[in-house]
Amino acid sequence: MLRFFEENPNPELPLRLLPIDGIDTKFIEKNNSILCKIIDASIAPEYIETRFKLLAKRYRLPEHDPFLACYFNDPELVQYFHGFTALAFPANQLAQHIIPARIVIIIENRSSIYQLLQMPLPETLIIFGGGFGVSLLKDVQWLRQVQLHYWGDLDTHGLAILSQVRGYFPNVRPFRMDDRTFQAHQHLLVAGKPFNGDAPKYLTGDEITLFQYLRMHNLRLEQERLPPVALAEF
Repeated sequence: MLRFFEENPNPELPLRLLPIDGIDTKFIEKNNSILCKIIDASIAPEYIETRFKLLAKRYRLPEHDPFLACYFNDPELVQYFHGFTALAFPANQLAQHIIPARIVIIIENRSSIYQLLQMPLPETLIIFGGGFGVSLLKDVQWLRQVQLHYWGDLDTHGLAILSQVRGYFPNVRPFRMDDRTFQAHQHLLVAGKPFNGDAPKYLTGDEITLFQYLRMHNLRLEQERLPPVALAEF
C-alpha cells in the first residue's frame, strides 16, 4: 500500500476503488490515522491536504458529491419540476442553477418540513439543512438574492447554526427562533445540551442575549413541538 501512494500520491480514484492487492476495501477506513502518518512521511508535502484528517480528503481522492434535499408545494414550482414536490440535488449543481423561488427556508429537522408543507407555501423552497450540515450550502450564492430563513431548535446549538449560516449569507433571518417565540412557549421547554466555546460570531445583540440565557439555564425549545404557524406571520 505504501508503494502505491509513493507512486500515486494523489490517485484519481475513490477510496474503495484503489487497486492495492491484498488490502480489504474497508482496511483503510479502519486504520485511517496510522496510515495517514505513514503516507505523510513517504510523499512530498505538496500532495497532502494537512487540514483534513480523513485519508480520502487528505490525499485528494475523488468523492461522491453530497446531495441536498429540497421540498416545495407551490403549484408553479411543482410544474417547473414536472410534477415533483421533493428532489435532491448535488450540492455543487444546486450552486450553479438558480431555482425560481422568492423565499427559501433552511430547516434543521425533517419533521418540521412536514409541518410547513401542511400549508400553502407560495414561491417557497424548503432545504433540509440537517444541523451543521448547512456547510454544504456555502457555495449556493444565489441564496443571497432571496428572502432567506433558517429554522432550527431554539437552543444554543440551533443559534450557533444560525450564526454559521449568516456567515455565508448575511441576509438570513431566523424563523421562530427569537425571544417572542421563546416566551410564548415556556411550557414546551426541555433540557438542552451543554455548549462549549465562545458565543457564536454572527448573532445579533438580541440573539446573543437569548443565547446566553439558554446557555446559562441549559434550555431547549424543540422546533417540532411548536404549533403550526403561517410563514406570513414571520
